[in-house]
Amino acid sequence: MIDSMKCQSSGSDLRSGSGRNPGSCLRSDSNLTPDEALRPSFDPDLLLDKYRGCLLGGAAGDALGNPVEFKSDREIRAIYGPEGIQDYDLTRGDGLGRITDDTQMTLATAAGILFGFTYESLTNRCEDPEFYIYQAYLDWYQTQNPSFDEAPHITHLCHEQGLYALRGPGTTCLTALASGEMGSTMELINNSKGCGGVMRVAPVGLAYHLEDAPYVAAEAAAITHGHPLGFISAAALAYLVNRCAFEVDPLATEDLHSRRQVLSRFLADVAPMLADCFPDFPEDVERQVGLLVQARKLAENTLSDDVNIPVLGEGWVGEEALAIAVYAALRYCDDFDACLRAAVNHSGDSDSTGAIAGNILGALMGYGAIAPRWTENLELADLVDQIACDLHRAGHMTSQEFAEASWKEKYYLIEEQ
Repeated sequence: MIDSMKCQSSGSDLRSGSGRNPGSCLRSDSNLTPDEALRPSFDPDLLLDKYRGCLLGGAAGDALGNPVEFKSDREIRAIYGPEGIQDYDLTRGDGLGRITDDTQMTLATAAGILFGFTYESLTNRCEDPEFYIYQAYLDWYQTQNPSFDEAPHITHLCHEQGLYALRGPGTTCLTALASGEMGSTMELINNSKGCGGVMRVAPVGLAYHLEDAPYVAAEAAAITHGHPLGFISAAALAYLVNRCAFEVDPLATEDLHSRRQVLSRFLADVAPMLADCFPDFPEDVERQVGLLVQARKLAENTLSDDVNIPVLGEGWVGEEALAIAVYAALRYCDDFDACLRAAVNHSGDSDSTGAIAGNILGALMGYGAIAPRWTENLELADLVDQIACDLHRAGHMTSQEFAEASWKEKYYLIEEQ
């Protein structure tokens, strides 16, 4: 049973404490004031398109940026031409755009959420969401270190051989998960603010209410990243993904101006949200908000990306990675291709900035706005799509559906132990 798993719930008082029951994970508040460009939509097909766009968009950005991570801007353009990398590098042995640990851990986040929903539905017991996510991270850790014999094996991801590939897993993530301790925002496990916390939490923004998503994302990031900016950036991403997915009607934001206006509005709301969620870290909130404000201003100027992006940093740390991704999504919020290319063609953590930008714009525009070539040659695209569809389905499943054998074989493997 889950009680025997090696973990202790953080018991953090950061979260709002509102309900997280399976079947109510989609937003249901009626206090929003829609206008012509901002319309809460609960059309199942539209929401599914947003879920798929968010996760597949993130995987596409990850795979595009993978070959140029660790390369300088000059090196990128020397190898791929004056415009930098434009499409997947398919010359790396298998003819696919290869994902990295960013997508692997994003899938683990989603799988942990789905395990939690399933466990709570079948047992009528409830733990903090990060508890379930931690279990999934331990499963991921075993894929990177097969000698680790304490993985709980809670979902089918532990049986997906494609996830056992070593794709530059972050040292902070590996070290934290190997420690046997679960970090939290109340019990900081280290002082790392690397982008490994923010790059994996987009599923939280899809799965929880707007008032809960920032807290859950922060706790999920704090499992491995203990610096406030390591989890504040994660909270901001989950907030943006949630609003892009649940409040934007693509038919009402078809032109660049209206879409940019909506995303700018969401960014403006990040500042009071973070200040309210993290009153103990005012300087760190100010740092993150300042970079996002700067990203918005840069996105509106006439300078080139290779001039603008270095102003925001290189993306190795959480607050910079989010800012670079926001810049790309805001400047090219009508052009998914251009967004990804801007997000990865710089000296820095290109796969993470590409993944985050793809998450944001994919949630905003939906899967239908993503050109087929980004998914046709994408490694594990079918698995990413399946997880996105399952995450969407879980929002309106009944207890009987959670108990179906086909579902439990994917997200409730603990009975095997």
